[in-house]
Amino acid sequence: MTSLLILCASLLTQFLCVLLAIKTYRTYGRHWVWLFIALSMPAAGLRSYLGYFRLMSHDPILLSDIFAEAEIFGLSALLALGMAIIGSIFEKRLCAEDALRQEKRRLSMLVDRRVADLEAEVAERRRAEEALKLDSERFSAIIATQYDIATADRDLSAMMDLIVGRSQKLTRADGAVLLWVDGDILTYRAVAGRATPFLGHRQPRDRSLVGECVSTGQILRCDDAEGDARVDLPACRRLGVRSMIVVPLRHDRVVVGVLQVMSAEIHAFSALDEQTLQLMAGLIAAAMSHAAEFDAKQELLAQQDYLLAEARAQADKDPLTGLLNHRAFHKHLEEEADRAHRTGESVALVVIDLDNFKFFNDAYGHLVGDEVLTLVASALRRSSRSYDTLARYGGDEFAMLLPGVGEQSAAEITARLTEAFEDIEYRPETGPPIPLTLSLGVALFPEDGPGRLEALEAADARLMRIKCGAGGAGELTEQLRTQLSCSMANFSMLNALVTAVDTKDRYTRRHSEDVMAYSYQIAQALHLDEKACNTVLMAALLHDVGKIGVPNFILRKPGVLSEEEYRAVKQHPIMGAVIVGAVTGLEGTLDAIRHHHERWDGGGYPDGLAGKAIPLMARLMAVADAYSALTTDRPYRKGMEAERALEILTKGAGEQWDRECVEAFLGARRALVQPESAAFLFGSDAGRIQEMWEGAARETL
Repeated sequence: MTSLLILCASLLTQFLCVLLAIKTYRTYGRHWVWLFIALSMPAAGLRSYLGYFRLMSHDPILLSDIFAEAEIFGLSALLALGMAIIGSIFEKRLCAEDALRQEKRRLSMLVDRRVADLEAEVAERRRAEEALKLDSERFSAIIATQYDIATADRDLSAMMDLIVGRSQKLTRADGAVLLWVDGDILTYRAVAGRATPFLGHRQPRDRSLVGECVSTGQILRCDDAEGDARVDLPACRRLGVRSMIVVPLRHDRVVVGVLQVMSAEIHAFSALDEQTLQLMAGLIAAAMSHAAEFDAKQELLAQQDYLLAEARAQADKDPLTGLLNHRAFHKHLEEEADRAHRTGESVALVVIDLDNFKFFNDAYGHLVGDEVLTLVASALRRSSRSYDTLARYGGDEFAMLLPGVGEQSAAEITARLTEAFEDIEYRPETGPPIPLTLSLGVALFPEDGPGRLEALEAADARLMRIKCGAGGAGELTEQLRTQLSCSMANFSMLNALVTAVDTKDRYTRRHSEDVMAYSYQIAQALHLDEKACNTVLMAALLHDVGKIGVPNFILRKPGVLSEEEYRAVKQHPIMGAVIVGAVTGLEGTLDAIRHHHERWDGGGYPDGLAGKAIPLMARLMAVADAYSALTTDRPYRKGMEAERALEILTKGAGEQWDRECVEAFLGARRALVQPESAAFLFGSDAGRIQEMWEGAARETL
């Protein structure tokens, strides 16, 4: 029984020791101390178990064994109790620690949640501040834009460029365009960004978002052009646009334009962008309308200024030639004269007259005359400097002002202008070219007159002297006219007859004066007395007055005359004798006037006289008449050189003209040709002279 009790106690002790060991190790951690304590407990139980086997071997059970076993059991029990107490204490502590950890975890979660809430609140506040700042910047930009638009210059183009640039920047778009409404057409008036290549593009209003905006007057937004039926999809694809906003620009309740911003991204714009553009739209439309009105007024004023300047310029210009007119020339002359007084430089005044201009108007019509004047004006421009003054001074007169030209340059001016007109000629549709010749009068200011008008009069006087000497006998003609005016009481009547013919044919007067000079030279060479010489002078001056009865269309015809026209012309010597015969004191001139076209061989007109039967004055006047006709410039051909004309006279001596008169004229004119002229004249090639002689016969009719 004792052994059984000991065995039970030993087993109970072992169970308690194992249970305590497991409990201790699991509860208090896997530490080597707790492991040692846990292993010591089964060791004590093992001891009790070994004691049991000793009892089974019938070893005597000592009281000390019982006490030792009881001691072990007690110790195990006490240890188990202590461990239970300690475990309870530790369990409570663990529960407290768990509770503390849970509370700490809860508090940590609360703190984390609060921190997250605070962070979210801070982030929201930051976002709100950023949005507020962005709105502030946007509104500041809107205000600045509106201020810039309101205070900008009235340049509509610059204003529209400013609008599209600011609109693109404010909405963060990548393109902007301002379209101006012109009826059913919308015009790209200002562009920015991706719309830049389309400046000036025109598109119809219909079938587009912009057209709908114009029609409805509402702001419209497209978030994706590919799925929006309102947009002009091909146009959007050309621009590379996926989203856009279009804003109508109204002025006085009328949509005058559309502001469009665009982007290549979808959903690129927000309602805030719409509001931004809408805030700007009213002022933009008003400013653009005012600028457009201002531009229109400025354009109208500029057009008026241009028309006024053009009218002033036209008032100073000759409408045909484009040169200055008479009034403008005197204005420039006054300015150049004042400048010459200040600087001390000379100014050359050139007065130019177009010879035989009346012929062109009469023979070919005024349109041809205008064309001739235009040719002369063009030649003058080519031969003048850029700062020279050119003017059409009168009907067929021109004038030039050449600053900085001194006395030594005056001759060069005349030579240059004369050379410039040597090869100028009018070419009619039919017939040979007609040469153009000019007469020049040059004066210097202030050398030739203390005032500008005096210098101009000097230039006019020199022009008249040159015109009177157009056939080469100018100064002698003046002397003879003076002599006649002093010796004849009725010279004024004689001069009136010549003037009457001059109104029909400018060539006749010059030709008559040349014939007068040449006839006087022949009369002097033939040693005629003074009375005969005076008669020759009067007859020569009046020898063609009968042309006053020849019809103008025949007298001014540049081509070959018909037989009927030629017969009419051959009547002018008879008519001349009749006219002059009515004047008292001119009876001695009648034979010369009537017969100056008779030929030595009898082939002349009007009476067919031959040889000595022709009056002497008529014979010598025929030589002078032929020489003048050959050497004088005619409207339809240029005059011959003196040598050639003398060759023709030499060849015709004894056939067409009186040889004695021809030789007398050759002697008188010998100084005007080369020293070897006599040998040259009488030894020339017969064929060439014959050809020129036949031409001379036609010229002198």
